[in-house]
Amino acid sequence: MRILSMTATFGKLDGDTLTLNPGLNVKYAPNEWGKSTWCAFLVAMLYGVDSKERTTKDSLAVKEQYKPWSGKEMSGRMEILWNGKAITLERSSKGRFPMAQFRAFETDTGLDVPELTAENCGQTLLGVEKSVFLRSGFLRLTDMPVTQDEALRRRLNALVTTGDESGAADDLMQTLKDLKNRCRHNKTGELPKAEALQAELEEKISQLESLKLQAARIEQRQAEVKTALSSLENHMAALRYTASLETAARLEDAEKARTAAKARLEEITAACQDLPEQGEIQENLRLLEQLAVQQAAAAGEILPPAEEAPGAPVIYAGLTPAEAVAKAQEDKAAYDKLNKPVSPLLLILAVLFAVAGALTLSAPFCIPLFAVAAALLAIYFIKQRGKKSEREAMVSRYQGVDSSLWIAMAIQYQDAMENFNRRNAAQAALQKDIQLRKDTIQAQIDRITQGKTVAEATAAFTDMLIRHQALQQAQDTYQRATLRWEELGILIEKVAPPALPDTLTFTKEQTQQQIIALQAEAQQLQRSLGLCQGQMHSLGSADTLTRELSQVNARIEKLMQYDSAIALAMQALETATKELQRRFAPQISGRAQALFAKLTGGRYNRLQLTQDFSLEAGAVGENTLAEARFRSDGTVDQLYLALRLAVSEALTPEAPLVLDDALVRFDDDRLALAMALLAEQAENRQVILFSCQHREGG
Repeated sequence: MRILSMTATFGKLDGDTLTLNPGLNVKYAPNEWGKSTWCAFLVAMLYGVDSKERTTKDSLAVKEQYKPWSGKEMSGRMEILWNGKAITLERSSKGRFPMAQFRAFETDTGLDVPELTAENCGQTLLGVEKSVFLRSGFLRLTDMPVTQDEALRRRLNALVTTGDESGAADDLMQTLKDLKNRCRHNKTGELPKAEALQAELEEKISQLESLKLQAARIEQRQAEVKTALSSLENHMAALRYTASLETAARLEDAEKARTAAKARLEEITAACQDLPEQGEIQENLRLLEQLAVQQAAAAGEILPPAEEAPGAPVIYAGLTPAEAVAKAQEDKAAYDKLNKPVSPLLLILAVLFAVAGALTLSAPFCIPLFAVAAALLAIYFIKQRGKKSEREAMVSRYQGVDSSLWIAMAIQYQDAMENFNRRNAAQAALQKDIQLRKDTIQAQIDRITQGKTVAEATAAFTDMLIRHQALQQAQDTYQRATLRWEELGILIEKVAPPALPDTLTFTKEQTQQQIIALQAEAQQLQRSLGLCQGQMHSLGSADTLTRELSQVNARIEKLMQYDSAIALAMQALETATKELQRRFAPQISGRAQALFAKLTGGRYNRLQLTQDFSLEAGAVGENTLAEARFRSDGTVDQLYLALRLAVSEALTPEAPLVLDDALVRFDDDRLALAMALLAEQAENRQVILFSCQHREGG
């Protein structure tokens, strides 16, 4: 198959077209140009896009990584030559499934190519599965080491052992494994299932025997419980019969007690029919008690002795307080008047007459003038002396008290008398109130006692209360006796004697508890028996189980023989396969060794491929082979390129060989040798080399 052109709406590609030629195609472009996108598009056109692939933390799913940047649906077109015809491949998205819509048709006629479908396109055109193509004819820098892949291993093994890629030996081994799994695989194989059925039948038979023994023990216990219940029920009947006799005797005693209580009640009722109400009696007793306390309190009240009237001052003897105040005011006014000096007029006149006499000393009337002057002087001094005597008399009468205090003394006397009169009136009113209360209390006592003393009345009322209490007790006794008689009358019943002689000595409560316990046990036993019988029924009959177990044992014996035969066949096939695998590595190693020698200019002439696809190489002059990890990075790249080309020649000889920056780590010398080898490869197949550098053209 050869690719003519590719047109893609894929990732950053938006309807871009890449045209390819026969032979070696070297496509130069810088990083981020879309080289890896064209490589991924080529794979998507051939094998489709896995819609179930999920993005992980290490890588993006193809459907997300190459979702068109333009927002359009993912689609593409590839023009190829296949079997001598120009074929057009078209893929477009279908709903949520990218690149799922597929069509293959002849470019010239437009006729569909039915042998190419969306599922088998890459397998049919290239002859290998997607994983094999990615590990053989599709080379990227990061994929240079050939890793183990089951599909790749199977095809290489088939190629070098049988000459084709049918994988018949592997298919046969898988068929034997499937048969062995069907026979012995874990729990789903026929033998494990038969053995499980064998164990199940044996367990059922064992359970059935155990359940039969358990059912027999339950039935035996049921019989024991039934006998014990019958004995207890007979004992309970005997207890009820005895209790009925005792109840009848108690009923008779209760009737007698009720009759006696009734007679006593009638007797006391007759004796108490004239008594006041009990509440009235209790109230009278309470009042008497309160009045006695109040009377004692009133009798204990003692007033202080009446105080004497304050004595009147001697000067006010025989005068009322008001008269004393008036007298003091009068005396004070008179005293103040006596204190005033005698009018100087007399003295002035006397002086004038004396002066006039002196002036008229030679006149005959000078003597009368002196006489008048002397008389006036005498009158003046007499008045002066008289006022002094009256003042002294008044001061003497007030016992030498200063005149400024006379009125105050009288007012003090008046206030003392008024206070005395008020206190005297208050004491008289208090005395009257006490007497009134005593009279009121006594009147209330007399009303209650009706002429009796308080002690006599209290004794009488107490006796009345005692008779009332006796009446209440008689009523209570009669009511209790009647209630007891009625209760026993309800309880009385005719009970037949027990059917069998009773030898048990349990009380009624003990008997009832044992009956309840045995009845509960009987119910539990019945449930247990029903459960056993149900389990026995679900297990089936012993004869059927034994017959089925015999059939299963026979089947297990046949399956074990069958399993042994499969094991022998697998062992033989595995031995043959290992022998054939020993021939697998030399075939690829030989071609890879020749290619490696060309890539290294003949420096390395030995190469060996191990069963797990790791490489060992030896240079000219080296006695031993060394693992690739001991070589330089450039040599390792050459080594793995040789191996990838050898694998590609073996598995996809006519498919395009695609390289994506696979040679960027080669130095100029190694690159020249590699390009020469690729040119040699391009003579028989199409080679597409994407590179970010221009050295490949040198």
